[in-house]
Amino acid sequence: MLLLILSYKVLSRRNKVIYVELKDTSYVELIRFTDSTMTTINDKSKLRDILIEIDSLSGEKTTEFTEYASPPNFINIYDKNFKKTELAKTGYFIKINGQWYKLDQKSVDRFDRVFEKYNKNPSE
Repeated sequence: MLLLILSYKVLSRRNKVIYVELKDTSYVELIRFTDSTMTTINDKSKLRDILIEIDSLSGEKTTEFTEYASPPNFINIYDKNFKKTELAKTGYFIKINGQWYKLDQKSVDRFDRVFEKYNKNPSE
C-alpha cells in the first residue's frame, strides 16, 4: 500500500511545470492584454484556489515555440520577499521564467478558468 501511495506521488509530479505553495505566496497578478485588465489578488481563499489550479499544470519542456498564437495572458506570482515568478500563456504554450512548456488540454483549461473566474472585465 505504501508503495502505491509513493508511486502515485512520484507520477503525479512527473510532468508538473511549476511548484507553488500558499504559505510562500504574498499575492498574484492576473494580466490580460486583449481586454486591458489587471487584477491583483491577495485574499487567502482566492489565492489558495488559484494556486491549486496553477500547481496542477502539467506539460513538457519545448524549444519549438517561435511566435505567439494570440496575445499572452500573464499570471505573476509574488513570494513573501516579493520575488516574481512570471507565467505567460498563449494557446497551448506557457513560458515560466524563460522556459517554454507545451501544456496538455486539461492544463490549458485550468489556466483559462483562473482568468474566467478572477480577472473580470470592468464592464461586466
